[in-house]
Amino acid sequence: MRELRNFLPGIVTLIQSSGIITIVFGAGQFLHYMIGYYKGGGMGEVYAILFGSGWGLSVLVGGVFGFIGLLIGGLVKRDMDRMMSLYRNILPDDEMLMQARKSLQRSSMIGTVFLTISVIFMLVAVTFLPLPS
Repeated sequence: MRELRNFLPGIVTLIQSSGIITIVFGAGQFLHYMIGYYKGGGMGEVYAILFGSGWGLSVLVGGVFGFIGLLIGGLVKRDMDRMMSLYRNILPDDEMLMQARKSLQRSSMIGTVFLTISVIFMLVAVTFLPLPS
């Protein structure tokens, strides 16, 4: 148990850091394109790109799913913290541990699904769909 406590925070910090860096750079690139489209034709152009092109729809849907996955990540962190605090007790309640474990598994699975869908939409957008001109 001691090894798990020492190992887990390092991994969680690495995953959180890489996720935040990915989100920041992805959002920056998205804003760069949207500002360019705005300069080229105003909000009508931005609206047409986001809702009228395959690339825009794919990026928009991927971004929405990614944001939902990010919010669910907060639930995962809450569940992990609760579980670790239960393990710190000398005599943890088995029922509370089972509830925390089930909640963590459910949140993790839902978050994984949303983030996987997000990555698929983003990959489709940047790999197969051409950027609107």
